[in-house]
Amino acid sequence: MELKSGRTCEDAGAFIGRSGIFAWAAGLRIEEAAWLGDRAACIKEEKAATLQTAFGEY
Repeated sequence: MELKSGRTCEDAGAFIGRSGIFAWAAGLRIEEAAWLGDRAACIKEEKAATLQTAFGEY
């Protein structure tokens, strides 16, 4: 999935996996907050896709 920032979900997931806990502990900088926003958008899309697969389209 291409995000508004131009990054992909894989990019956002990899970044958060490496540094997310430290970003929260140290206080978020603007760029880190942007990565977290990207990851949140991906999670929302992933959950929607999972629910659609499980229950079908309405």
